Amino acid sequence: MTLVYEPHGDGTLRSYEERSPLMGTLHYGAPIFGVEWNQNTDEWHRIDQYGADIHDNWKFDQVDFDAYWPWGGMWRCLLDPAGTAIYGLNARGDGLPALDGSEGRVMVRIPRFYVKSANPSANVYQWWVSAEMFPGAVVHPAFFQRGGVELDQVYVGAYLADFEYDGADEAYNAAHEKLHSRSGFQPYTGSLDCVWSIPIDDLGAEPALGATIAGTEGGFLLIDYLKTAGAWSGGGAGDTAILWVRKPGDATCGLLNGDAITADAAALGNATAGPTGRTVTLGHCRTLGENIGAGWGEQSIWCYSAWKLLTYIEYADADSQTFIGRGVVDDAAGTGFAGELNGADNTDTNIGTNGTGAGTGVDGHTPVVYRGIENPWGNIWTYVDGYNALDAPGNYRIIKRDGTGTFADTLAAGSYETSTAAPIVADGYISNIVYEDLLALLFIPSAVAGAANTYLHDYFYAHDAGETNILLAGGFWSNGDRAGVACLASGNVAAVAGRDVGARVEFAG
Repeated sequence: MTLVYEPHGDGTLRSYEERSPLMGTLHYGAPIFGVEWNQNTDEWHRIDQYGADIHDNWKFDQVDFDAYWPWGGMWRCLLDPAGTAIYGLNARGDGLPALDGSEGRVMVRIPRFYVKSANPSANVYQWWVSAEMFPGAVVHPAFFQRGGVELDQVYVGAYLADFEYDGADEAYNAAHEKLHSRSGFQPYTGSLDCVWSIPIDDLGAEPALGATIAGTEGGFLLIDYLKTAGAWSGGGAGDTAILWVRKPGDATCGLLNGDAITADAAALGNATAGPTGRTVTLGHCRTLGENIGAGWGEQSIWCYSAWKLLTYIEYADADSQTFIGRGVVDDAAGTGFAGELNGADNTDTNIGTNGTGAGTGVDGHTPVVYRGIENPWGNIWTYVDGYNALDAPGNYRIIKRDGTGTFADTLAAGSYETSTAAPIVADGYISNIVYEDLLALLFIPSAVAGAANTYLHDYFYAHDAGETNILLAGGFWSNGDRAGVACLASGNVAAVAGRDVGARVEFAG
């Protein structure tokens, strides 16, 4: 089978046809793609719209998912705060002006799709998706979030979120602190140990982003800066600025109050106070995401579940560390931020033109990318917004599917739907999932009797009794086999922060 389709510079596929040596040229509307996981036998199969196994059917044995929506419509783009997108020549992002954030946040468009699920017998689960409506299907809940209006697409950060201060030559304003999505930057993580802000005066020449910063200690890199008064090269106490710096792999900041600060060895100013570390929590990242503008935030559980489901259907398999790559999961734990920068190992250019692949490094130490989404697992844990797990009264609370809920650390009444199932409290490799109306698309574990080479292949850190817990996804740089597309941690409260935990930005509009 050969699929012929018409790509356009705006990232759309407007027509396609199949050409088969057996059947000539066949034209189709949007096909329905299904997958079944039989937990009893631990097998995955492609299925047709009626649930019949089609593994041996020539038409679907080697499907070119690049030619079908929603997969073929998952393209990297540059998105401005108002939601205007610029696309390149392909899903990888070739032809875009830049991936370094200078022209906009680098995002991945996920086109709207319809979804249906079923549980035809004990421990047998089925899911279907299509770009068009089909019997029994509904629009995936990801396309209603942040306003309750059905959307044509949602956008998820191509990269793990980093920090920017979006402003210049003004008094400091916390509303200008924002999440970004760009190549070449360190993911924004930390509990007072990865990113520091330093006020300085007696300003020297204006620095450049990425400059090497030194004082009592050296080796810091400049993330962002803000001149708050006076002038660069003014040289007086009334000439002031704030620097945001990082030092990969270091858990402490040795810069001191009164230090003479240099940027690339040139005099920059003097520290007027000791450094302040950033505590990067779920709520902090939510605020910095929402600061970008209307429709922005950190990745929600419904957006996360949308592209996660697409991986399972595309590969008809759950072993994500095999069918794409291990990800950054085998590095030493280290100190401070010990992961990799966004775009490490030439990942931006080494992946396929469909946006899937890995960096040039060794498997287990190099980033993987799924259809433009870098580090879908590994490197750092990512917060997933819109989820609470409680043991009293014993349920999961999930942000409303219709998009009318308000994201919060603890979801308020009227903003969530409640599961029938109660959270499990044992850690382990996921061996089965909860299947009920609310959770049917979320792959929430019901049992953890598996291993790294069975069932969903990945690890679950369970709910902690007596707490209201949030959700982290993917695993981090030293999680090894435990990491992967199914890996979840549901044992942390909203105040959790760490050098290996961060966020991914999302736009719905």
